[in-house]
Parts: sequence; structure tokens; C-alpha cells
Amino acid sequence: MLTPCDTTPALFARVAVIALALLTAAAGLRGQDAAAAGRRPNILLCVADDWGWPHAGALGDEVVATPTFDRLAREGVLFERAFVSSPSCTPSRNAILTGQQFYRLGEGANLHSTLDVAQPNFMMLLRDAGYRIGHWRKAWGPGDFRAAGYTEDPCGPASTFEAFLAGQDPAQPFCFWFGTSDPHRGYERGSGVRSGIDAARIRVPGFLPDCDDVRSDIADYYFEVQRWDRDVGGAVELLAERGLLDDTIVVMTGDNGIPFPRCKGNLYDWGTRVPLAIRWGGCFEPGRSSRAFVSFTDFAPTFLAAAGVALPGAMTGRSLLPLLDGSSDGADRDFVVCGRERHTPAQRIPSLAGYPARAIRTDRWLLIVNEAPERWPAGVPQGATHPMNVHPDCDDGPTKRFVVDHRDDPAVARFYRLCFARRPRFELYDCEADPDQLVNLAAGPDADRARGVLDELQRRLTDYLQATGDPRQLGDPAPFDGFPYRAGYLQKRLDAWREQHPEASPDPRFRAPSPGEILALDFGWRFGSDRYATREEFEKAVVAENERDRPDDVANARRQLALRLCDSRRCYVLYRGLDAAHAEYETKVLLIDTAQSGGITVGELLWQLGEASHADLAGADHSHPEVLLRHALEDVRESFRSQPGLPARIRDPALPIFELRCGS
Repeated sequence: MLTPCDTTPALFARVAVIALALLTAAAGLRGQDAAAAGRRPNILLCVADDWGWPHAGALGDEVVATPTFDRLAREGVLFERAFVSSPSCTPSRNAILTGQQFYRLGEGANLHSTLDVAQPNFMMLLRDAGYRIGHWRKAWGPGDFRAAGYTEDPCGPASTFEAFLAGQDPAQPFCFWFGTSDPHRGYERGSGVRSGIDAARIRVPGFLPDCDDVRSDIADYYFEVQRWDRDVGGAVELLAERGLLDDTIVVMTGDNGIPFPRCKGNLYDWGTRVPLAIRWGGCFEPGRSSRAFVSFTDFAPTFLAAAGVALPGAMTGRSLLPLLDGSSDGADRDFVVCGRERHTPAQRIPSLAGYPARAIRTDRWLLIVNEAPERWPAGVPQGATHPMNVHPDCDDGPTKRFVVDHRDDPAVARFYRLCFARRPRFELYDCEADPDQLVNLAAGPDADRARGVLDELQRRLTDYLQATGDPRQLGDPAPFDGFPYRAGYLQKRLDAWREQHPEASPDPRFRAPSPGEILALDFGWRFGSDRYATREEFEKAVVAENERDRPDDVANARRQLALRLCDSRRCYVLYRGLDAAHAEYETKVLLIDTAQSGGITVGELLWQLGEASHADLAGADHSHPEVLLRHALEDVRESFRSQPGLPARIRDPALPIFELRCGS
């Protein structure tokens, strides 16, 4: 393991930006040399919808038939460790187009969003350089590209590939995005088994129950993967018939992981890792396999470099040409970074909040940092903003329904927790010993031994995010939850809900304080400020500072200010709470010690405790922070008891003294 360096994040960021610029320039020169040596290549980018690793014959799956992908791997290069920028359709595709990490793209970091026309787009840059461009079926999206300045699809005119080639000038190079809706749900139930797929031979991931419903569901997914493979095979044959195959860079991949629980929309390998094969006949040695880390942000720099087009400085990816021609083995990149913001509005209605998280994947380790662990990773169990209602960040289907419907069955409860329960802030997995990433080493008996690995990975992740401009690392409240979800069906649902709840605020940004904010404000008043004579004066000052600092996001600013006011690392708190029988109030003492928690403040801890208990507080008196804290302490036993940086031990809340001591 590397030894943590002594340089500051700011210095690292400057060095990283310089290094990125040098790599970009080198890749651009390589592409210019290639273009100068002969005709600029055509580009056929084939992207499936929800096709994930390792479901291809060339990747070792002996059940699904993918002869086209296997051929491209055999005649080109198979990339065994290709990762998306974000495991959600729109941000993943935006990252492909722009060559940038999803979190740099504003609203484009979310599903059903848009793409700022000011961002570099490799399709448009190639057209400006003389390429003819086009797309078929699902390419960019879903979302509204007109909302941020585009007057046409960001991938150019729509056409079948056959019609596109029929109108092609042989002297002009082209770039075509060949899309599909396969293997996105929904499926024709039983289609896989009826087609001859042997469900008994399917490998079921360790986080799903091994039963007939799940096996048949995976077979239905395989059926659509095979249909996608045939579609790409037809496109490859069209190129061959016209003598264009060896003059064309053919890329075949999927936009994120499979549409099953704990896969798509999640930062485990099952959500972020995808098949990838690239063929460019005659330009490099075929039949090679690469274990270099590849990011979807690398596609745009690769295509531009191959075409001899200068790379925009905003791109965070790098050209894959050195990996393709064998001049590099990729050892200089020993990790890849992924993340997510809002997939669907899956929290409790009318919230538009997402589930923000970032991850770093190395050869052995996966570290996931869940930025809002009080939220539900796949959405609330019921009552979500999204009309799917039940855990809507996971696509509906037989597997999801089986796990949810049988969650009280002891044989299935473990799978439900893995797929749908709240998760701690830190998740650390040993990908060699635990390829399905089931055992979180940041929790449980091995947490102390894993702490050094976790700290080092967190440092590397933070350095990268700061160097590449992640808004969540810049100090100000991140904007992602405030962006609209550009799907008409959602607005209809919200309008109907507000008609039934006229007392609700029409804009979730201006809601009343959440339970966590009430807690943080209350303790901020009691222990973070001695400048105000009364609580009322303190709250007026809070509102005034909110409106001055961030008038467009009062709720978020209220939380931030409360946390700043309550910024100590250790405090004793005298408060009133319910007794063991919940019959009356009594005085208790709370010790909070977060001195070894890696920087978390008392205010942040209290906010997380309050938010974590929110779903269980329907009958609580929200006007009393003491009641909220009592419920939070009960809830925190399971949610936070082994989470690094949060309480490692909580005594019985029925005792007169509660003790929370991080690092003990």
C-alpha cells in the first residue's frame, strides 16, 4: 500500500491538471500522426442499454451467445476492466460524448436531464472536422437536449445504419452511434427459456436468491443481449459488404450494468463494469486482451485523436490509442473513478433528492463513499416521488418483486438487505477475495485492520475528485438535487400529489427543516453560539444568513449553517428524553466524541442521525428535538454502529447515560 503523501490537495490538483494536459497533448499528437499517415478512420460506436459485465462469451460466460462481440474481441482488443463514469443512462452517455466525468456536466450528471451545448461533444467536433455523423435508436438520453441549447440531437440525425451508409460519400469519413433499447427492461417473461437458453447453467450473483424466478429473469435478459449481438453483427456485415470494415474503428459496449437489484445504478462492479471490445482492422495486432483500467471518458479523446482532431482541455479522459497499438500496457493508470447522483427521484415524495456516491476501483480494492447514507440507495420502501413507488431506483421485474415480496422470509431477508437497505457512509471490498462485493470490510470485526487501506483509498479518491472539479469537493452545496427531472410523467405525479397535499411547499428546495436539520439547529443554538439571548433571535439570524448566502436553496443553506455552528469535535449534552417505557421525560446525559472520526463534526453526526431516523418518525412529535434524538439513537444501532468515522458503540438507551465514542 502506498504511503500517504504530505502534499496538499491544492498542490495535487495543480500537478494533476498539468499531467492531464500533457497526456491529452500526447494523445492528440499520436492521432495526428495516424491521420497524416492515411485516410482518417470511420467510427462505429455500438452501445447497448443495460448490458453489463461479464455477460459475453469472450468474458467467460458459457450460457449467453455473443458471436459478434466475441469476433470483435478476437479481431481486435478485449478490455477486461472497462468502467462507466456513472451507472445511469443519461450521465453515462453524456460522459461518452464529452470525455468528462459526469459530475462536471451540471444537470447532465442526472438521469432524464440535458446536456449543455457549451460542453465539448466529440460527435459535433468530428462533424466540424469534416465527418458525417448520425445515430440510430437510443444514443443520447433520455432527457431534453433542447433545454440546454441544442437544436438537434447531440448525436446528429437519426437513421438506420443501412440508410446512412447508402447515402455515404466514399471520400468522407463518418461517425455513427449505433444504439438500441436492448437489454433494458421490460422483458417478455419466459422468452429466454423458450428460446433455448439453459437457465440451470446460469451463474446467479451472490446478492440474489438462487431460485427459478431469478434464473428465468436472467435468461430473459440474456435473450435480449443475444438480440443486441445479432443487431451489431448485421452492422458489421454492412461494413464488410462495402469494403469499409478495416477502415472503421468498431466499438461494442453497454452503458451501465444489468437492470437487476444492486446492479444498475449502483457503484459495485455489477453496476459500473461493462463489456468492451474495439476492432480497427490492420492498425494493431488483433486477438489481444488488456487488463488496463478504461473509463467511458476515454472514448471521446480516442476518437478525436484517431481523426487528428485537437482534444479540448476540458476532457478528463485520455486516448486509448496507446493501448490499442500496444505501445502502452496502461500500468500508469492503476485506478478508475465512478459515481452517481440522481438516477430517479426515489426518496419520499415530493423530494427530488438523489443518492450521491463516489467510488474508486483499484486492482484489488473497491471503496464506495455514500455521501448521504441517511437516504435509501434504491429509493424508499414505499411512497417515492417516482411513480414506481417501491424502491424505484431499481427497475421493476420478477427478480425485484421476488426479493421485495419475500423480504420477511429468513432465507431471503439477507438478499433484501444487500439490495435495498440503507448503507453506511463507507463500503470497502476486497475484489480478489470477494468478487461479488458482499462483505463490507469497513464494517464489522475487520474494520480496524482495514482502516489503513480505507484511508489511503479515500485520500486518492478525494485528490482525484478535487483535481477534476467535483462540486461535492468544492465546499459549496452541490446543485444536483435541485435540477429538474425532465420526464412528463413525473410532473403529473407531483401535480396530483400536491392537489391532495395543499399544505406542502410547491418547491422541495424551500421545505421546512428536516429532522436532522432540527437537531443540528437545536444543538447549534445550545452549544454553538452565545451571541443571542433567545432561540428566536438565533433562528432569525440563521434565516438572514441563509437568504444572504444562498437565496436559491434555503433548506440546504440552513443545514450548512447549522453544521458550522455546531462544529466541535467533542461535547457533553444535557437533554430531556423519553424513559425506557416511553411514558415520560427524564434528564439524560449524552457524550459525543468524534475526535478520531476523520473530520466529522458533532453537527454532521446529529444531522445524519436525525435523517436516518426520518422514515420511522411518522408518529413522533417533531417539535421536540429530544424525541428525534431518542428515536435516532435507537435507529442508529443498525445503521451506524460499525461505520468508520461514526459511533462504534452505543449503550442501552434505557440507561441514564448514553455513550457514543468514535474510535473506541
